Amino acid sequence: MSFDQDPNEQANISGADLAIMIDELKAAKQTILEQQARIEELCRFLIDIRDTILEPASYLDNDLGKHAEGLGGCTVDVLRNDNLAALAAPRIPEGWQPIETAPRDGTTLLLSTPKGRIASGDWSLAYGVWSWPYVMVEPTHWMPSPAAPKPEDV
Repeated sequence: MSFDQDPNEQANISGADLAIMIDELKAAKQTILEQQARIEELCRFLIDIRDTILEPASYLDNDLGKHAEGLGGCTVDVLRNDNLAALAAPRIPEGWQPIETAPRDGTTLLLSTPKGRIASGDWSLAYGVWSWPYVMVEPTHWMPSPAAPKPEDV
C-alpha cells in the first residue's frame, strides 16, 4: 500500500493495509523523535564548544544560520546569524592567567615573574621562548595588554 495512491483507491484500504500503514507511521514518528533528540544533543555540544573557544572562529560564516533551519530549526539559538559575531569574537580572559594558557602567536602580553615583576613581552616564534626585556626568568602568569591610550587621553 502506498501513501501516494489516488484518493479514490484509498477508500478501499483493507484492515491489514491500514495496520501496516499505522506501523510505518509509528516507525517514522520514532525516527523523527530520535533525530530531534540528536539535534538537541548536537546543539548542546555546539554551545559547549562556543563556551570554550579562545581564538576567533573565523571559519564561521553567515550561512550557518541557514543550515540550522535545515536541521529542524535548532531551538537553542546557538546557530542564529545574530549570534555568529559572538561566536567569532575572541574570548579575552580577565586577570592573570597561568602561563601555560598564554597565546604563543607573537601577541604582546603582560607577563609576570614568580616574584610578581611585570613587563610586556611575547612568545618568540623564531626561538620558541618568551621574549621580554631585562627579565631573566620564565614568566609564570600572563594577561592581555591593555589598549593604548587614545591621542585625546595623552
